[in-house]
Amino acid sequence: MAGPIATYYQRLDDVDVEGCVALVADDVLCVRQLPGPDGVPTLQPTRGKDELRQFIVDRGKRPYRHTIVLEFGEGDQLCAEGVVRGTPGFASLFVARATLNDAGLITRLVAVGSQCTEAELVEYA
Repeated sequence: MAGPIATYYQRLDDVDVEGCVALVADDVLCVRQLPGPDGVPTLQPTRGKDELRQFIVDRGKRPYRHTIVLEFGEGDQLCAEGVVRGTPGFASLFVARATLNDAGLITRLVAVGSQCTEAELVEYA
């Protein structure tokens, strides 16, 4: 059975907006790493269900998918390692950390990663 982080990314990739939003608390904070204008990675926060919903709609369907290869944790703290594949010449290795509330909803999700070649991904992932 997929954990909360894996389920979040599956629904994100499927553009299942309401399914994805159903996994998070009203006051969720999601922080993702994106390429900046000068190539330096920047952090992009999304706060609350409404901002997350809009992010997913604006993002739309992408030609790649996130795959969680390992998800583990204790209590309300979870970590995951994942890979991104699907666009020729593009691959990424990423890690994500989530905090859950008493209802099991994600209150905080932080993900950072590194682009790599497919050969590197095969070797390290």
